[in-house]
Amino acid sequence: MSNGADRPSPSRAFRVTEARSRDVGRNIARLDPQDLEALGLSPGQAIEIVGRRRTVAMVMPSLGADRRPQTIQIDGLTRGNADVDLDEQVTIRPVHCAVAERVTLAPASRWDEEHLRGIEKYLGKLLNDLVVVEGDLVRLSPFGISAHDFKVLECRPAGPVRMDRSTIFEVVEPPPSQVPQQLLVYEDIGGLKQEVQRLREMVEVPLKHPEIFERLGVSAPRAILLSGPAGVGKSLMARVVAEAAQARFLATSGPEILNKYYHQEESHLRDLFEQAVTQPPAVIFIDELERIASKQCLAATEAEKHIATELLTLLDQLERNGRVVVIGSTTSPDEIDPTFRRHGRFEREISVQPPRHKDRREILEIHSRGIPLAEDVDLDQLAALTQGFVGADLSILCQEAAFIALRQKMIEAGCWGQPSFEMLADIRVTMAHFLEALRTITPSLTDSAAGEFAEASWDDIGGLHEVREQLMEAVIRPLQSPELFTRVRARPVRGVLLHGPPGTGKTLLAGALAKETGITFIPVKAGDLIMGDPRLCE
Repeated sequence: MSNGADRPSPSRAFRVTEARSRDVGRNIARLDPQDLEALGLSPGQAIEIVGRRRTVAMVMPSLGADRRPQTIQIDGLTRGNADVDLDEQVTIRPVHCAVAERVTLAPASRWDEEHLRGIEKYLGKLLNDLVVVEGDLVRLSPFGISAHDFKVLECRPAGPVRMDRSTIFEVVEPPPSQVPQQLLVYEDIGGLKQEVQRLREMVEVPLKHPEIFERLGVSAPRAILLSGPAGVGKSLMARVVAEAAQARFLATSGPEILNKYYHQEESHLRDLFEQAVTQPPAVIFIDELERIASKQCLAATEAEKHIATELLTLLDQLERNGRVVVIGSTTSPDEIDPTFRRHGRFEREISVQPPRHKDRREILEIHSRGIPLAEDVDLDQLAALTQGFVGADLSILCQEAAFIALRQKMIEAGCWGQPSFEMLADIRVTMAHFLEALRTITPSLTDSAAGEFAEASWDDIGGLHEVREQLMEAVIRPLQSPELFTRVRARPVRGVLLHGPPGTGKTLLAGALAKETGITFIPVKAGDLIMGDPRLCE
């Protein structure tokens, strides 16, 4: 690849890190501002990224806490275009991109030909200012249609080009041998950074680099248990990690296994394991594991007992070479029989917790990528209003808000058929649409189940004046005036017990007390201490 000049451009090596959620599909590479200055780069300038393959992107400065020298933030699409993984090294240098005269694209993900008919004349707007080379994947997110990946088959002129509104686009059918499939990337997961990192270490590294474990003389885990409430992203985590490891993803569920056992002679479970073993690397994902691996299953009907025993046998027969990994998912980890938790079986567990405020904001950002948001949409406020919502709830919220906006537009236009791209291009989803959608959705979790408590102050508490005074005497004054207690040789209170019926404001009082004193508020339930809730270690 040439940069259009005879003299070589400076290049440097950078470690690849995960992109911000809002940068997915935008063809952006973010660098520390000091690295930009050292390379003589300006925001928006094109750079060549060289991994096992060469690609191009537009460089921008990294933001806030993401700023780290010698790192480059690129999304999963760009990582795929450069054929590199997270934490690997790439070299970058400035590159000249000619204006693209003509670009030929082919669908790289499943698409509805009816919905996308005539999209060529809108591609200049959708792909305006993106830089590509032949063989790259680009992502389109036209409003009203789910995101689609397209492969760049040909560019004129050849070499790196910058697409704009003057570019002529042609969309052709993909070769019959290619099965279009949407690419999943780590940036599609909101929050769950620690959980994803742990799963990567247990799955992606052994599947892609089994020699590391062999050299260290340690065995890779054969089976991993993901536990957590429904809708928090357990299945998505498993799919993304499998795709990042370039492994076959074989998914089933406890109810499906039971149903197929009763209606088919051959074992669905055994067939699944045989596929994985004969075509490694592979990830077997079993959702609702408790349906076939609970304490009751081993003491239930002969059929359920047989399935549970067969699963144990198949797990024990897997080699610990990291080429096949089983991931089980459950909302009820306590129901899993201890036999399945022994060494060599589901010996590792990752607890996937409900999203907190920061996570919900990131999830909203992910699900609103392809939605044209009005300027008044405040994702921070929506994250605060959606306490108890899991990822699945937030996805529905974004879809419902978009449908409300679309319905209003169609009523205004008097159109009840297939909306045109011109109509879709004029739609803006406002905060009012989100608030209207919010009234129609019930959160999956209660506030206590979500493990969050709203901040409160004394002004938020009605009554309880006597209790407040007692708390001030016991907690606030010893903190504000410790010398008084030292002078009279009095020992401050070390613990306070609040008792009363549920809903009378005990937790709210403790939270308000913490806010008034500026001390950290750590709400913990006794059950979490007994069960060892991993959030207590954060």
